[in-house]
Amino acid sequence: MSSNLCVESHLRELLEQGFEVVIVSNAAAGAKIPEGDGYAAALVNYRMLANAVWSTQEALQVIEQRLAIAAMYTDTCLWPRIMLGGATTITRPQGVRSD
Repeated sequence: MSSNLCVESHLRELLEQGFEVVIVSNAAAGAKIPEGDGYAAALVNYRMLANAVWSTQEALQVIEQRLAIAAMYTDTCLWPRIMLGGATTITRPQGVRSD
């Protein structure tokens, strides 16, 4: 199965639940067969369905901007820590209360 099929399935489900969804275009793949290019077709669908389609670089820029804004509220928020090339973990900086 091509990952674009799973991504689109989750995209549709999240939209039906009322979420705004952004797709990271170069984080999915689609099969190329003689009848067509699955990735190109997926990008067309993503652009019609998703709230936005970003590259990985664009997504990282938005995350960094939002983390900078969140830094002003260290008393009340949990900090996501994005590890490039790895999993996302939730951590709290030292000195930040958990309540």
